[in-house]
Amino acid sequence: MKKPVDLKSVIIGILGTVLVFTLLGANRKKEARFNTITAKNIEIINPKGIPVAVLRGTEEGGGVVIRNKEGKTVAVMGAKGGGALDIYNNQLNKRVATIQANKAHDGAIYLYDRYGEPGWAMSGKR
Repeated sequence: MKKPVDLKSVIIGILGTVLVFTLLGANRKKEARFNTITAKNIEIINPKGIPVAVLRGTEEGGGVVIRNKEGKTVAVMGAKGGGALDIYNNQLNKRVATIQANKAHDGAIYLYDRYGEPGWAMSGKR
């Protein structure tokens, strides 16, 4: 005479198998793909855990901050006015150059000394 199949044992067996396959699949997949990522900040860190690039939303728009291996800012690209690129020096962490659309909507270049003091500026307006 055959022994009846215990329904609970069958369900536990199926769920256990599904769990094992799910865990194996989760551990093997190293890359995730998304259609949309919504965040206020996205940081990329180096192997030492220091943020070396930051994508940040601000009230003026957005910006990308690039840092060196010590975490000092070396460049910022953002929505200052109509868009701007700021470059910083390594030693003093001061802004030394800016390229941007100025308030008059013309292209402009600004150069600063090593201490961040204004030195030279030129507008693209003729």
